[in-house]
Amino acid sequence: MRLSGQLTLILLAAAAAADVQYVEEVTTSSVVKESKYTTVNKVYIKDTRQKVRSTISANKKTAKALQKQGQELDASTIVQVDGRKLYSINHVANTYVQKRLPSLKPAAKGMTYPDMSATKPEIDFRFKELDDTKEINGVVCRRVAAEMRARYYRAGTKQLRKENRYLYQAWMATDFPGSAEIANFNQSLAKTSSHPSGTGGGLEQLRNAVENYDELAAQVSALEGFPMQSQIKVYVKAGDKKEKQVFQITRKVTDLSSSTIAASEFRIAKGLKRVKK
Repeated sequence: MRLSGQLTLILLAAAAAADVQYVEEVTTSSVVKESKYTTVNKVYIKDTRQKVRSTISANKKTAKALQKQGQELDASTIVQVDGRKLYSINHVANTYVQKRLPSLKPAAKGMTYPDMSATKPEIDFRFKELDDTKEINGVVCRRVAAEMRARYYRAGTKQLRKENRYLYQAWMATDFPGSAEIANFNQSLAKTSSHPSGTGGGLEQLRNAVENYDELAAQVSALEGFPMQSQIKVYVKAGDKKEKQVFQITRKVTDLSSSTIAASEFRIAKGLKRVKK
């Protein structure tokens, strides 16, 4: 039986699909709390499955504060879009939690603040693609810069109550071994679940820490390409007071590979105890 040309192309495309793994180093600095910690994420992607192992390095005070907030210092998250399963692994306690991958729904809002009104902020987003390029991990990247302002006004007036400003700069790669697989995984996850992708360029560190995370993440994710290196600075201005920087996150992909990943990497290893949470 002779295959049609279209079916042949489909089979060839499937055969050409590659696995992707990369390592990123994310440093988070809180100006307000005077704390700093570095997270090394090892990201694995195979078809519709993703695993992210995160190891945090910090001083004792910051590490204790992170743990008090529910942040594990050595943990993994496995996302199985095909099986609609989500695993959270604590490598220190050798335990894991299994849940059903959440269905599509509006993304959870960031942390709420006592002085926040029900009025939505006025969002202003600006973006610029610069001419300079840089080679990172053997991939030529272009530099992009973006700024988002979220202005909160007093009810029924145009009197500024508070303004949050986000400065984002990144070196974007658009065509490299594994770029299509990263994009395909993100698309399959976005069509199936509200669970955030592990390839957000470090923005996930801002979830539950700033008010406008959802708006910022939506704007930045719309930028074309994969950030090999990025930096975001967060500023807050209350009323007539001087603007202050509260957060800074820098991120860089230190290793990138499109070699085959064993399917066992996306399953729970023997010896781990299942717990409820």
